[in-house]
Amino acid sequence: MNDIQFIRGKGGLGRALAGEDHICGIVAEMDGANIPAALVSAGYYAVIHSVEEAADFGIAYSTGFINIDVDSLVYQIEQIFEVNEKAVVHLVVANTTLTETVDTKLADLQNNSNGKVRQALLLAVNKDFLVGDLSPIQAACDVLESEHKPISVVYSPNFVGLTITDDLRSLDNKNISVVIGADGNGKGHELSESYFKTFSCAGSVIGVLSKAKVHENIGWVGQFNLNKNSTNEFDVLKFAEGTAYKEVSTTQRDSYSDLGYIFLIKHIGKAGSYFNDSHTAIAETSDYAFIENNRTIDKAVRGCREFLLPSLNSPLYVNEDGTLTEDTIAGFKNDTERALEDMQKNGEISAFQVLIDPDQDVLSTSKLTISVKIVPVGVARNIVVNIGFAVNITA
Repeated sequence: MNDIQFIRGKGGLGRALAGEDHICGIVAEMDGANIPAALVSAGYYAVIHSVEEAADFGIAYSTGFINIDVDSLVYQIEQIFEVNEKAVVHLVVANTTLTETVDTKLADLQNNSNGKVRQALLLAVNKDFLVGDLSPIQAACDVLESEHKPISVVYSPNFVGLTITDDLRSLDNKNISVVIGADGNGKGHELSESYFKTFSCAGSVIGVLSKAKVHENIGWVGQFNLNKNSTNEFDVLKFAEGTAYKEVSTTQRDSYSDLGYIFLIKHIGKAGSYFNDSHTAIAETSDYAFIENNRTIDKAVRGCREFLLPSLNSPLYVNEDGTLTEDTIAGFKNDTERALEDMQKNGEISAFQVLIDPDQDVLSTSKLTISVKIVPVGVARNIVVNIGFAVNITA
């Protein structure tokens, strides 16, 4: 029957999410001639709250596939806001005409955002993947960590024409994840086929990270289905070098995961598309082998520092024997515990302990050492069910 239909918009009130875990970043390599004029006028930096706001900076699809740099950026921004409409995206351009690269501009991203970016996409659609490119990125992350601006980064270069064989688990790059998943029949596939470059699902990784609590794995099947929207994006899947998901054997997919790459998978008996895991480019035996490990410890460090910072250069009172007084210990212990208590209440850590040795020589060193132990939240990566027939269930 004829009728009048209403489509209810989302996000129009612009209500912000609590905290800062949802704040994202993008560092995009772009040829100088391809950078939109509005973005140049803004100093190659923008803060974006929606796809529409990105268009205000000239970040909109080109007609006839003539600007790969902008088109790849639009596609990734769309992915982020498709997953989390409340995300905040800080964007910095790396002008390749000036030999700028994603690692050289990562510091600008954090400096411009006052260190607020928690997870960032490093987009290099025209650069073929080289495992050696990860070292300078990690070096930039290390510098930021030393400056109290820790960050998790997701790297998305080009894989078309390449063979995916490099073992990321043999590296020592705890802050970096590499994405090799892509769409196989939607917009991403169309763009990839037109430009013969990788248009990965890295934006969706960032979107999920911005939406998830810090301890949550991006591959959580019950929470993060990437194919539940009204489009057919990520309904059909492929890998970054162009091979269709269905043409890759289960053994090969397991190999990609063992090598430490992130991609989308299908689960038998469950509709949708899901991330395989949250690998980082470091040995799986490391405490920081998965993104949630890094995000959890980063949040704990940021929180403890926030509560302890007012006490920097404050007096340290000692007893007659030179040991720290109970009041001094209690004050610093309580400040340290405040951030961790909040994380425990939010289910982001399982338990914690804060210890301060009263016998440390603070008068000679002017240094107070606080020991913090955190028990993280586990991830059900493998679920084993023992099942079989029995003649009775009473034995």
